[in-house]
Amino acid sequence: CFVPGADHGAFLEEHAPDLVRGGDVVDPAGRVLARHGGTFRFTVGQRRGLGVSTGRPAYVVDIDRGKNRVLVGPEELLDRRGLVADRMHWIAGAPPANGPFESEVRIRYRGEDVPAAVQALGGDRARVEFRTPQRAVAPGQSAVFYRNGEVLGGGRIVEALR
Repeated sequence: CFVPGADHGAFLEEHAPDLVRGGDVVDPAGRVLARHGGTFRFTVGQRRGLGVSTGRPAYVVDIDRGKNRVLVGPEELLDRRGLVADRMHWIAGAPPANGPFESEVRIRYRGEDVPAAVQALGGDRARVEFRTPQRAVAPGQSAVFYRNGEVLGGGRIVEALR
């Protein structure tokens, strides 16, 4: 949203060329389907612009930045049962007491609040177990916790749990 022309790929190529590293686009069996020009060009849940043909709709299922690999597969592989968040900020200064607590969690701007159990892990981390699996939980995005319409806190998604 802050990048001129909204082309973040071109922006990074110009201003941070060291981040532009090609890698593999693979299927769930690990077969290389194509090459990509940088993992920053993809987001979990993306369907368009993948540069692959699998015979059925394919989605970005996972991005392994360490291995510089993008995993694509069928839509059903997007479901996640939970997440781990860091950089937690609790509005009251600390999470609700007495262990895990029930909350509504929002993982997308304008997304629906979904029921979940939340466990503070200590430090600035929390683990979330959704009551029903959620589609395309993306590391790097925010998770915000609510109870009865009141914001309890939020953090940055660092891991999507299968």
